[in-house]
Amino acid sequence: MNFKVGDKVKIKSLEWYEDNKDENGNISCNDLYFVPEMSELCGTVCEIVHILGSPFVIEYYQMKNNTNWSFNDDMIECCVAEAEQPNTTEEEKLSELVTEAKELITKLNNAVSKHEKQETKVTAKETKVDRRPVMERVKTFEDACEELRENDPRVMAYNSFKDSTMNSIGYEYVSDIEAYLQLRIIVAALNEGWEAKFNMGEFNFIPLFWLYSQCELDGMPYEMYKNTPMVMIDDNSFDTDYTAFVYCGTNYDTMSSDDNVGTNLYLKSNELAEYCGKQFIKIWANYFLKNKKG
Repeated sequence: MNFKVGDKVKIKSLEWYEDNKDENGNISCNDLYFVPEMSELCGTVCEIVHILGSPFVIEYYQMKNNTNWSFNDDMIECCVAEAEQPNTTEEEKLSELVTEAKELITKLNNAVSKHEKQETKVTAKETKVDRRPVMERVKTFEDACEELRENDPRVMAYNSFKDSTMNSIGYEYVSDIEAYLQLRIIVAALNEGWEAKFNMGEFNFIPLFWLYSQCELDGMPYEMYKNTPMVMIDDNSFDTDYTAFVYCGTNYDTMSSDDNVGTNLYLKSNELAEYCGKQFIKIWANYFLKNKKG
């Protein structure tokens, strides 16, 4: 073999030593002996630090002392590539793995922390709670839909009806149905989870409306006319001889067989019923009155 200073070489295996040693534990290798004390280097990788023709003078990196041994070609198994050197002990390998694992865990923790912060920002933005009273939050039908969210069954039913039935049938034939589906959503949003039930002694509230003729409107005091929520009826809107659909107050009662609206349209308080009747009077008009056919 042709070796040079700095080469990494692997000493022959312990099996080689055990199979070839004599009764004194020595192996004759041309001009040198492989003695028992050298067997602890079997299978290890060493570096050539000096060459004295033949044999070579070799230093083992991980020796417990600074003793140098002389080796020749017969004691060396092969020259080991630089990338494979030097061999490390099991403890060193374990230490390296632990260090790598710690670094990986740190990177993962940093990545998770960063993701959680971003997710928290998004979640906080999406779930930001509006602390205003419900009558300030729900001013329009769209507000009511947003209050319930798009996956609410009532919102889903309205959207399905609007996308299918209303596109295939004339509006005048289904305007009252659309109004009812809208009012269900509005009332549910205003009630904030409360629902009317058929329980003894339970009071429920609904807005009341009245139809006024032109003559009755003409005789109405100006201040009353000015401050009364109403929907004016012209010749092209509803099929009626009356002139105005007017909010006139609220009513409350326990659940009974003669109720004039379904349980889905009852509100939990007189205040909410009054607000609903005034704020959404046009939708109530579409619910109660018959639209003219186009």
